[in-house]
Amino acid sequence: MRCCWALWCSPAARPPIGTGRKRVFLVGVVAFTAASVACGAAPNMPMLIAARAIQGIGAALLTPASLALLGASFDDKGRGQAVGIWAGVSGLMSAVGPVLGGWPGRSPGARYS
Repeated sequence: MRCCWALWCSPAARPPIGTGRKRVFLVGVVAFTAASVACGAAPNMPMLIAARAIQGIGAALLTPASLALLGASFDDKGRGQAVGIWAGVSGLMSAVGPVLGGWPGRSPGARYS
């Protein structure tokens, strides 16, 4: 997922003219969510890997777009606070997310555990 995220993050930070920040963000959210469902339903390892790659592309689209939306939504004073909260929550979820996501996989009968 990190490879796909890194490859797509820079181009997604500056979308083509005519494509708004909101549209890029929504496409990223939909792609990430659909890929997450596909990861959970993957019947084999190649399908899981493909779904994780799509998940990385979705994350690479929504991450810079979310920051751009914050920048456009707040004035100078509020922007600093908003970006600080965004960064703090992102860091916290980067640590907590894998633990919460891996917890169901530890149950008896779970695939790939």
